[in-house]
Parts: sequence; C-alpha cells; structure tokens
Amino acid sequence: SAIPSEESSLMPSMTPSRSLSPSSVPSLRFFSTWDDLLQAVEKGRGGLFRILPGAMLTVSRPMVIPPDDTTIQCGEIGSLEESCTINGGSGQFEISGSGNKVDLRGFTIAGSIGGSVSYLDKGNSSLRITDCVFVAHRGTAPVISVSGNESGLVGESAAVQIENCEFLDNLSREGIISNHGAAILLRGSKFKGNTGTGAAIIISSGALAMSTSCFENNTNSGGTPGTVFSQSGAILSLNKENVGHGNIIGGNATCMGVFTVEDDMDCIQINECRGECQDLDEGTCDGPIRSIAPSSVPSELPTGLPSQEPSGSPSILPSQSPSISPSEKPSTRPSDEPSTWPCGIPSKVPTLVASEEPSEVPSGGPSGIPSEMPSFIPSNVPSVHPSIQPSVLPSLTPVVAISSSPSTLPSDDPSGVPSIA
Repeated sequence: SAIPSEESSLMPSMTPSRSLSPSSVPSLRFFSTWDDLLQAVEKGRGGLFRILPGAMLTVSRPMVIPPDDTTIQCGEIGSLEESCTINGGSGQFEISGSGNKVDLRGFTIAGSIGGSVSYLDKGNSSLRITDCVFVAHRGTAPVISVSGNESGLVGESAAVQIENCEFLDNLSREGIISNHGAAILLRGSKFKGNTGTGAAIIISSGALAMSTSCFENNTNSGGTPGTVFSQSGAILSLNKENVGHGNIIGGNATCMGVFTVEDDMDCIQINECRGECQDLDEGTCDGPIRSIAPSSVPSELPTGLPSQEPSGSPSILPSQSPSISPSEKPSTRPSDEPSTWPCGIPSKVPTLVASEEPSEVPSGGPSGIPSEMPSFIPSNVPSVHPSIQPSVLPSLTPVVAISSSPSTLPSDDPSGVPSIA
C-alpha cells in the first residue's frame, strides 16, 4: 500500500539508513596513502587508525590531529617489524588544544624539512610516541617540538612520553627534541649520528626525566654546551643509566654529558655559560641499527633528498641545475652552454669566437683573425696583414717594399735600393 502504516514494521528494511553525523568509530580498513589517512583523522572523532604494513606514505601537508583520543599505528599491533614509513613534507604531525590525547606507534618517520612532530599542550592533553624511528630530517626546526603550560607532572604521569624510539642522522639547528614548558619522560631511546648547532635535547623550560637512553656520534657545533642542555629554571628530575660515546661538542665547550645552567643565568654566549655538568656513562648504542639509516659506504646513486651542506667529494654525476656561482677549480669537462661568468684562469685552448673586448693577458700565439684595435705590445714577428694605421715604432726587420717617403730614422745597414730623394 502507498499509505504508511501507523505501526512500525517488524521486518528489516532492505535500504540502509543514512546517518546525519559521522561515526565516532573509524573504519577498520588499513590506510596506504597519506591523504586518505589525513582526511580520516582530521574529519573523524578519534579512535584507532592503522597503516597498511609495508606502505610508504608520502606527506603532502602536515596532519592536524583534532582534540580527542587518537591512535595511529603500523599494522595490527603497532610494530616496526611491519615496515610502515611516513616520508617527506615540511612538517608531519601537528597536535594542539586541550583534552587531546595522541598515541603514535611502530612506524618510521623520515625526510621532513620542517620538523616532524609539533605538540602544544593547552591542558589535559598527552602525547605518547612508542617504537618509532625518526631518520634523515633536515631543517631549522626540532624533530620533536613540545610546549606546555608548565603544570604537567613529571615521571610516569608526564604529558609527553617517548619510549623505545630511535633518532638517526637528523640535522636540526634547534636540537632533536626541544621542550618549552612541558613534562617529558624519555626512556630506552637512541640518538645516533645527529648534527645540530645545539644539544641533541634542549630543555628551555619544563621538566625532563631521562633513563636507559644512549647518545652516540652526535655533533653539536657549539650553540649550547652538552649533549643534553637544561636551561636555568628547567627541571631535570631523573638522569639514570644513560650512556654516551663519540659525541662532539664545539664552541670550546667541555661538557659532553648533561649540562644544567646555573640559576638566574641565560646562556647567550657559550663561552660565558656557567653551570653543572653530569657525565654520561661510557657506552655505545648496542643492538641492531635499522637499514633505513644511511650507510657508511658512499652510494653510487644520487640521494632522493637534497643535501643542506656542500659535499667534501666531487660528484660522480653532473648536476641537472646550473650553478649560480663560479667554481673555484677549473672543470675537466667542457660545458654544453656558454658561461655567464668570465673565467679568472686563461684558457689553454684558443676560442673559436672573436672576443668583443681585448684580453688583459697576452696570447701565447698569433691570432688567426686581424685585430680591430692596435696592440700596446710590439710584436717580434712581422704581421702577415697590412696595418690599418702606420706604426709609431721602428720595425725590427728591414722592409722589402720601397717607401714613398724618406725615413726619419737613420738605417744601420745601407739600403740595396737607391733613394729617390
């Protein structure tokens, strides 16, 4: 009948109903692209989001995780063994707000040029990063930057917890981990082969509890003393069973371990910075280092990431982009295009194109093209071309042609031709 019944039917409808609001439970499917994962997280209401094992997700823009309980993990259990990788971008995860609880588990995060994780705690929020590898990040921003209202608890109740993670071959001017006012618990993590103008961990304010972690072959060019730097007023609540080996500190700094600045002092200049240094126990980062880290043997293939610093060795492959500055050394190969810069070294091979300007360096051989400008240096060899203008210098070789006017200079040898005048 076309007339609706006043009583609800006991039979299920054959047409699925449409919800007017998004489900609070995310899809159980696995995500294999960054854009799909980003849209699901940003439009959802928290929950569990799983990355397809073996997937490489290329970052198009940073993911802004909304305030809610959100877990992003690799595979079924969030394990590195399932080989999920997030790569590239100018930033990867942005977390802020109040009541925002985020859990990142079991994947490799690589190749950002603007930091990887940015976390701002505005109250009742937390960030937990477990079993993750951060590798080959490049830029001025820290790999992980955390900020808070300095009201977080220290230790097991810290707002930021980083456990069993590795930080490998990262380049940052502001530290690998930077803390401005949050409470961080760092445990069982490796820092190896990182480079920066400051310490690997910089605590400007807030608190740090650090244990069973290692620091090996990291380079601090001298922006701050120490491998771990704690500013005046920050709290180092725990420094237990941490080891270090082969770390390099520049700027005449002598502290290779954890440096805590004296009260009421701001270390603007490293050579004027005073404080207490706690040495790290001697030891290396034992255990396997995953193959995603760069090899110590030079590769025969170009890298997919541009370098921020010039190489100490010449490239085997020619550059696809022309250099904007002249080379300090002459090239061993001719260029396919004419240079826009004059060379400071005279060429060993004569050019086939006539120059519009006279050379400041005399030629080693006679030119095959007559010059349009008189030479300022007398030639030892008579010219094969007649001069456009009479020479003001006497010839070193007697002339074989009869002159139409008497010479004004006496000859050293008698002429074989009778004089007309």
